Amino acid sequence: MNTPNAAGGDRSKNVSPQPYIRQAGQHQRIAYTGGHELAVILDAAVTAGQLSVIDVHARHGDASPVHVHSRDDEAFLLLDGAMTVWAGDQRSPLQPGGIAFLPRELPHAVRFDMASRALVLSTPAGPQESVFRTAGWDLSQPRPQGWQPAPEVLRRAAGQNGVTLAGPPHALDE
Repeated sequence: MNTPNAAGGDRSKNVSPQPYIRQAGQHQRIAYTGGHELAVILDAAVTAGQLSVIDVHARHGDASPVHVHSRDDEAFLLLDGAMTVWAGDQRSPLQPGGIAFLPRELPHAVRFDMASRALVLSTPAGPQESVFRTAGWDLSQPRPQGWQPAPEVLRRAAGQNGVTLAGPPHALDE
């Protein structure tokens, strides 16, 4: 049986991924909601659609809306700081070294409870990085002061990539 890849093609007919080695600072950087800054470390093009890895630098209070992925599973590995993860009705704090695996079809959200750094891993690759690239601001260009993605752009980018926005972000007092 042939397995479709993130681009909709047949992975068994594609060439195997090639080695990929880059240094910090050589990755595409993206501004996202709140104060998030993201670096796309591995993407669908590099991993033949198998894995996306995003390095997130977040400010105190940055949070995702409650959302549901239909095409990919997501994991957060907290490197520094503190965050809260909502997985369905379960709310859990995460400390450095902690990980949260959020399978597709599960409503979830995250909030950074202090300035933090985390890796976001998504499999298969493609949907997550596409939302960030479509709704975010490519930091190779100067960012306009106060820039935030327009809600309709974020909603459209999410929908095109199998992500349903189901509710607002959780505030710090929640």
